[in-house]
Parts: sequence; structure tokens; C-alpha cells
Amino acid sequence: MFFANYSPSLVGKSPVFNSIDGGTLQTTSESFDFNGESDLDLEYAMTLVYPQQVLFLGTLQSIHRLKFIIR
Repeated sequence: MFFANYSPSLVGKSPVFNSIDGGTLQTTSESFDFNGESDLDLEYAMTLVYPQQVLFLGTLQSIHRLKFIIR
């Protein structure tokens, strides 16, 4: 919904994911309470740097946590 309202050219786009040390994308929980803040961070970053690509670096910190870095 964010892209539809603020950056229609990004609808359907996503950052490039790069796994470091076994990091994976978390896709089982999609509630705002679980990953809403990181979702907004990525949406703002992608809107600000478009048409450049955002790189999402996933590092395995533990079984239950995934850290990301926007570059």
C-alpha cells in the first residue's frame, strides 16, 4: 500500500537479498508487530534511492532473529 500511495513505480518491486553466514528471509510471520518497522525502513529507503536498487543483507544472528542493513 505504501508504494501505491507514494511511489507507484515501485509497486511489485523488492530489494535484492544477499545472505551472509546462512541468513535467510523471514517469511512465516507477516504481522506489523513482528516486522512492520523494518518493512517501513525498506519502503522509505527504496523510495528515496529509486531508481537505484536497495541491497538487503541478511546475517544469521540466531535461529529467531535476522538483522538487515540497507546500503
